[in-house]
Amino acid sequence: MNAQRAHLTGSMKVYGKVAEHNAEILSSEDYSNIYPQSGHPKIIIDKENNPFINTSIKDKKDKAESEYSEESDINDISEDENFGCNDDYKEDTHPKIDKKFFREAHKSIPNSSKMRLSTGKIVEDVLFDFCRNMDYEHHAHSYIIDYDDTEVRALFTETEWKELTDDRLGVPSIPVDIAKELSTYKKKTLEELRKVSMTSYLQDNVKYNIHQHYDNEWIQLAVRNLVNLYENTDCPLMRNQYEDWYTVALFGSCLDFCFRDMRLGTDIKRTDAPSLASANRKNRTRLSNTRKRKLTGRKIDGITYVINRHLEIGVIEAARSFNGVSDRKYLIENFKMPKSLRDMLADMIRDVNYEEEKVNKLQVFGILHFGLRVQTTRLWRAGGSITIYYKDPQVYYISNKFSEEGVKNFLKFLAIIYRFKMIMKNNLNILGDIQESNASEENDFLDELIGVNHSSKSSTPSTSIQFFADNGKTPPKGKLKKRSPLKKRRLNNN
Repeated sequence: MNAQRAHLTGSMKVYGKVAEHNAEILSSEDYSNIYPQSGHPKIIIDKENNPFINTSIKDKKDKAESEYSEESDINDISEDENFGCNDDYKEDTHPKIDKKFFREAHKSIPNSSKMRLSTGKIVEDVLFDFCRNMDYEHHAHSYIIDYDDTEVRALFTETEWKELTDDRLGVPSIPVDIAKELSTYKKKTLEELRKVSMTSYLQDNVKYNIHQHYDNEWIQLAVRNLVNLYENTDCPLMRNQYEDWYTVALFGSCLDFCFRDMRLGTDIKRTDAPSLASANRKNRTRLSNTRKRKLTGRKIDGITYVINRHLEIGVIEAARSFNGVSDRKYLIENFKMPKSLRDMLADMIRDVNYEEEKVNKLQVFGILHFGLRVQTTRLWRAGGSITIYYKDPQVYYISNKFSEEGVKNFLKFLAIIYRFKMIMKNNLNILGDIQESNASEENDFLDELIGVNHSSKSSTPSTSIQFFADNGKTPPKGKLKKRSPLKKRRLNNN
């Protein structure tokens, strides 16, 4: 219904211009001279009250506002048409900041909990001085350092920058058996790729075991799905598609199947899923006797999470196409993702009870897929309340038609997705959800049940993080009053 109203509103604009032009011709003296004996009375056009003539500035504003109110409902339709006025562009990409809240939040950080570089520079204070007077929100308000932000980089020397953004965790290497399995699908022709994708990965007389063969099934399913899209004579990958089409038809088998792993106890939420980590941060100060409704989290295109824990590990943001790094959609998603990731990291830090040794091993990840273009991101804690947001310079393009090089790129894309799955597994190991059982651990657990105290095994207590600041507060945007796209006008019968 909303899409129909939007199309009707656009049509009225076109019809209004045509009707105005035709009406002026009909009312002109030249038209009367063409048909001098027609006997038709001269047509008088009331431009102010005619429903097909839109000359009033106020009417234009009303119509623009009514279209803007429909933007959220017809996002895919309006994306290429740049719905929303240019005046709203900066507000949408960078919301206004609550300066008072930011100053109070910074003041609450103990000096002993701030990150101090070897040169003596305190990073939290540098970021505070950098953005304290900004009217619009910056990642620095949430103590997030974007590795590609040249303005923030200019605040530090080259030595300080290397120390600050040191990638001590990196991306885990892919297991050899997974790499070998991926390499079996590197074929030169589509026929060969179809044949291998239909060949069972199980040896003769071997039954499927989900604990052993789940990853093999994921790889074959993803490749077979790609083969089907290449063989389709309607060439779906070469046509413009909606955002959700890519999620369902292509990336569902590549991303969702991989991250939905019962061995790890992980799953993925899709299509404007509210982030629990974001909701936790927004309701951190909510009291039991309050009458205020609980605030919902930021809506995200995809969230990977731990099923039996209230913890989220990764973010997926999507769009129907990529129109450059300065495109409005790309800027919005690239602004949202670091804050969403930081909320997730903050929840995991609380879950490990602020133990610094564990916190320094945690990282969260993000995936941006815009059409057939995919880019990965990561975020980790550098120290104090400072986090580093890093976008991988390697961009993966899914070829829209079969080629030997395109298949190789697709297999490389699957490899990086599995490496991010290894990040999930490492996080779960740190959180204690995955443990390798052995005889000594079983004996220790039996002794613990019996009540035996191994005082001789007491280890040095681990150090804890004293403080980790939350994301900066984004003031809620004022709701735009909806107006009917078809404003009733009264015809002048005079």
